[in-house]
Amino acid sequence: MLRSAWFAIVPFSLFLTGCAVTSLEPTSFTPSYKLMEKTTPVVAAEPCAVLSNVVVEDARKNKELGIRSLEQSPGVTQPVSLKGDPSAWVHDGAEAMLQRAKISTGVAGKPVLRLKIDRLTLNENIYRLANYESNVDLTAEVVSSSGANACWSMRLVGAAENGGKPGSAENYEETVNRALDRAFLQLVYNSEFAAKLCGACSR
Repeated sequence: MLRSAWFAIVPFSLFLTGCAVTSLEPTSFTPSYKLMEKTTPVVAAEPCAVLSNVVVEDARKNKELGIRSLEQSPGVTQPVSLKGDPSAWVHDGAEAMLQRAKISTGVAGKPVLRLKIDRLTLNENIYRLANYESNVDLTAEVVSSSGANACWSMRLVGAAENGGKPGSAENYEETVNRALDRAFLQLVYNSEFAAKLCGACSR
């Protein structure tokens, strides 16, 4: 009985071992924003907290996104790259999170939210399946309608992990979207942000 069970297990173990990824190809994807932190509560801001516009600048010094690596052969790597300018993707994420916080945009004569992308990374480590890690660092500045200088600023940092099929564009997007959401949650959770929109930055 035990001997029969041993023979049943061994081929299955060998099969699993044979499924380990042994080679890599470069990959790339175009980020499309989708809200990931849907269940995280966000408190609505005061009605006076409004913006005229959201402007995004890709200020990264290093435009490389990240690498794909093998768990069993760490020296074997290939790049993961981003197609196009990520500014539109960050803009969509900002608008979605501001909407959740009831902060309207497009109101003439009101402050501008200026966002700078300082860092954007995505790394994938593969054995049979893949582990994904992403980091998004942004600088958020509120510029009053009366001048070009920032009247308030904050550094936003988001990180996320994911797992699933190797080289999956869907998994790439889910990971970077969750990191972006977590960065923007820091913004809308900061009571000083809404207070500045209603106070010193509103003039």
